[in-house]
Amino acid sequence: MSVPTLVIGLTNKRTLIEPALLRPGRFEVQIEVPPPRTVPQRISILKVHMGSMYQAGRVLVRDAPEGTAAARILERKGSDGILSYDELLDLLAVECDGFSGAALAGVARAAASRALERSVWDFAGSISSGEAVNEGGSIADCLVTQQDFEGAIEDVMESSSG
Repeated sequence: MSVPTLVIGLTNKRTLIEPALLRPGRFEVQIEVPPPRTVPQRISILKVHMGSMYQAGRVLVRDAPEGTAAARILERKGSDGILSYDELLDLLAVECDGFSGAALAGVARAAASRALERSVWDFAGSISSGEAVNEGGSIADCLVTQQDFEGAIEDVMESSSG
């Protein structure tokens, strides 16, 4: 007994799909989903990809959830010059004009990677310099900053342009 199966394919480059796949009985129904055109659309997509980082207190924003690594850093160092979560989303959505949903997801991933890389280097540097681990930060304090997001935007722009 056969079980009905529905197969869905996604691509950002529709012109690269092999024409044989588009014949009747195969991927004959095509639905184009355009890239997000407005700031609110981009904010919605960014929230999906940044929400868990924010809730876990891994994004350095002025309104970080209490009891998280970000909140502890803010208590120690203050919040001067640090945006709120909504302000950061607004800024990123404006800077990411023309990005696809996949590119917006890439910005969130790349920013997290930048933060992790920085934390590893900082932690390794504190150990090699002989600093007491509990005096400085630890790798558990890895936070994604506005600068990480801005660098990630540049990374995504570079990777999509060539």
